[in-house]
Amino acid sequence: MQQNGQPMKFISICDYSGIVECEIFASAYRLYGLNTVRYPVVQITAEVKPFDNRQGYTLEVQRVEKARIVV
Repeated sequence: MQQNGQPMKFISICDYSGIVECEIFASAYRLYGLNTVRYPVVQITAEVKPFDNRQGYTLEVQRVEKARIVV
């Protein structure tokens, strides 16, 4: 839950280069939160945000969708 009591979710996504933590805040979670459960592989649209201590980054998610199939 966010400080204001609204639901949010943290997810980790990975590819061959590594793992990154993603924050899905309430506004995006209301629209796309179910997709994090519905699809085992997702595609996200997000903004990269540095940690306050500048020792790393997180992704602030704006959209979560079923992954596109690349042939």
